[in-house]
Amino acid sequence: MAARWILPVLGVVVVGMVGCATTPTASTPAAQVPAGPPVVWDRGPLSDPSFFPIMVWAQDPALAPQYKALGVNTYMALWQGPTEEQLAQLRQHGMYVICDQNEVGLAHLDDPTILAWMHGDEPDNFKQDLGGPVPLEPLLTDYAKAITADPTRPVVVNFGQGVANEDFRGRAL
Repeated sequence: MAARWILPVLGVVVVGMVGCATTPTASTPAAQVPAGPPVVWDRGPLSDPSFFPIMVWAQDPALAPQYKALGVNTYMALWQGPTEEQLAQLRQHGMYVICDQNEVGLAHLDDPTILAWMHGDEPDNFKQDLGGPVPLEPLLTDYAKAITADPTRPVVVNFGQGVANEDFRGRAL
């Protein structure tokens, strides 16, 4: 029953995202970054130009067959993971994962299931224990540790809507 509305919603989201794509102008930050060769990682399909990650956030790997049937190919954020069981389930179903760089993940540096490492969740949003966003220094320190432990994969940080939505009540920037 849910699949009847999931595919149309996914289609609207993808069309909406494509419709929002613009060419950088001279005044945008993207236009000010010098062009260079694309980054190619030793591990992961990110070096394959035909690969585009379509992902779900914090979902149970046991649902991988259902998500794969919808066109999803990547998981991001595994509850208390990655664990051996989670990686095995995703591998079995040909799914990729962007996950925390914990002891289990680091034991699987040669596992192509791990697409990239996750760098926390929405560090730009208000954090009660910090009284604001995550400060830049710990973010840079954590990133340096992650790329030192595995320089063959990218490290992904996902920002919240507060980056662009000034009216978002969780905005901490």
